Amino acid sequence: MALEGGPPTPENLDMLPSLAPANSQIRGSEVTANTRRLRLAAAVGALALLVAVVIVIALTTPAPGTSGAVGSSSSPSGQPSASPLAGGPAGLPSSSARPTPTPGAGDEPIPGPPVPTASDSPDTAAAQPESATEIPPAVSDSAAASPTLPPSVPVPALLSGPVPDSATAQNKVVDGFPSGIPVAARSTVSTSDITVENERVRASLTATTPTAGTEVLAEYDAALATYGFNPAEAPAVGGSTAREYNRGAESVTVTVTPTGSGGSGYTILALLVLPR
Repeated sequence: MALEGGPPTPENLDMLPSLAPANSQIRGSEVTANTRRLRLAAAVGALALLVAVVIVIALTTPAPGTSGAVGSSSSPSGQPSASPLAGGPAGLPSSSARPTPTPGAGDEPIPGPPVPTASDSPDTAAAQPESATEIPPAVSDSAAASPTLPPSVPVPALLSGPVPDSATAQNKVVDGFPSGIPVAARSTVSTSDITVENERVRASLTATTPTAGTEVLAEYDAALATYGFNPAEAPAVGGSTAREYNRGAESVTVTVTPTGSGGSGYTILALLVLPR
């Protein structure tokens, strides 16, 4: 059957009623497809909107533990924001977030009660000594480390008077013998001599006494101590006892030997320096 290119025939006219329902079915299926597409697009749009709402809520909702940070945040104008998380009632800023008023140029300060000081109280001033405000003088390290010592007293010399001449004497004390070296009590001098050479003096004496040797040494301990001589035991032979007294480059040695009658014989040997 060919409907195109010629006039309708009775057969073609008979087929028209059967084509009308087919066309209506095609159009109905197209409408149904378009409706489904619109519903699908609306569903996708609603889903996208829901996702956007969820994302916005997640971004604007503070995380747990950040309430202090939210409450202390400031507004863009520089003023603290009013948040109920800051500790005050809802809608009211907390006391810590309230701005402190700054007095202007024309505002006058409000006088307050006078604050008492330590100087205003007579009892406090009387209790504190005036020396508490004074600074003590500085003490040098050398003065604090070593105490002040009294001036030293010059020690007298065993030799006095003019420089003696070298000499020897029998049964007496030779002239120029050091005056600071005494002869023991109740002594009998046998020999004595003095020799001067190059500012050095050598003096010796030999004597006997009925006094015991310990008493003779005690006598010389006391006599030579006044001249600054320090005693020390010295070696001796033959039952004798020797004691050496030293002061710098000078020395005096006393050797005591007991005798049969209870007395003692002793010798003195002094090595001295001429006084300047």
